[in-house]
Amino acid sequence: MRKTTILSLVAFWIFLSCGNDKQPAKSIEGEPMMEFADSVHDFGAFGGVDKDLVKTYDFWFVNAGDAALVINRVEPSCHCLTVEYTQEPLAQGENGFVRLIYDGAENKTTTHFYRTAVVYSNASNSPTTLVVEGEVQK
Repeated sequence: MRKTTILSLVAFWIFLSCGNDKQPAKSIEGEPMMEFADSVHDFGAFGGVDKDLVKTYDFWFVNAGDAALVINRVEPSCHCLTVEYTQEPLAQGENGFVRLIYDGAENKTTTHFYRTAVVYSNASNSPTTLVVEGEVQK
């Protein structure tokens, strides 16, 4: 009986400790911080030819830190993904974007795609990974 009670308490403690209590990132004083409105975008299913297979999404962010924010580079995971982003330094409270452009015509082997771009900046929470996904209907 005592072993069962102890095992039950241990199991309950493990259950409570596995909760997803993810706290939002906190700005470090004197440093910039990127806060994205979202980091994943699903284009859904799409098809067509040429320009119909090119999908674009802008990931917007704000500099929630105390210093100027500068994006150093953005590295896409695939040659089918092109990136554009805010080039100038952003003061505290200013908004910027990272634009991901997916070219479905480049996708010769699969219909479902999941591509990432890693954003490197001088922010305290750098790097940040952005994701676009969807399904090219051939």
